[in-house]
Amino acid sequence: MVTIHEYHEFLLVRILMAVLLLDSMVHFINVMRVAYTHNIVFGIAELKRLRSILRPYNNLALSALDQVRLVIAATAVLIIFQALVFDYWLLIIPLFLVSLTMIAATKHMPPFVLVLAVSDPKAIHLAKKIEKRIYPLAMKELLQVEDKSAHADLLRYSTSSRIINEAIDWKLLIECYCITSKIIVLDIRQISPHVMEELSILDGHNLWNKVIILSEKGRRSKQETAIRLGRAIPDNVMIFDEPAELEMHVSERSKTLIKSRAAVIDFERGREAQ
Repeated sequence: MVTIHEYHEFLLVRILMAVLLLDSMVHFINVMRVAYTHNIVFGIAELKRLRSILRPYNNLALSALDQVRLVIAATAVLIIFQALVFDYWLLIIPLFLVSLTMIAATKHMPPFVLVLAVSDPKAIHLAKKIEKRIYPLAMKELLQVEDKSAHADLLRYSTSSRIINEAIDWKLLIECYCITSKIIVLDIRQISPHVMEELSILDGHNLWNKVIILSEKGRRSKQETAIRLGRAIPDNVMIFDEPAELEMHVSERSKTLIKSRAAVIDFERGREAQ
């Protein structure tokens, strides 16, 4: 009978352990990339301040997958103790399990982009596109998805901050994310009462300098947009009528900001070295 001490002698087990180790390394590299980029864009002190503000609101948006992450982390700790007592090669398994809990490293980061829109497939598609273009920076949305499958939940795990508990005022979370984000994408291809409430939050905190608007095709004039929204639109607010153009603009702004902030940090380090 084969004991656990002899498992690592099998070729298939060694291959599996190698795959788990490589996968864990990829996850840890991605986490470091996310942390490094957010430190550059927000600054270490500002990042700490914003995360402390967001922490209670992020906790309100915990999903079932967050519970799974906690179980995985607890399992990893138990295996670590077993590995230290019995076989050190077993440490690869908890390493992999812990790395799985870090896949959504952007989930608790301040959002670089916040997407405000009516919950429909077009808005969700827009949010996914923006998420891919600005990675490793974080994107947040509170859109409602009709597809309740675990697969759909997993795809949006790191970006969705929708509050399941209807007793909690969702506007508190929107307000917090509006204040802490760098860019607010306002999708007005459809307008609902909730979108109008979000506009009031932008007005109340004077956040229109962060806003980029996506309107329907052929309806990108400020005058028409102001009439639709029932309020004046500042001159510095950009309006797009093509999602691809907006996505490219947001992507370029994220890259430009990262480069400029990195250049400032390098300059300050060079001056300190002198």
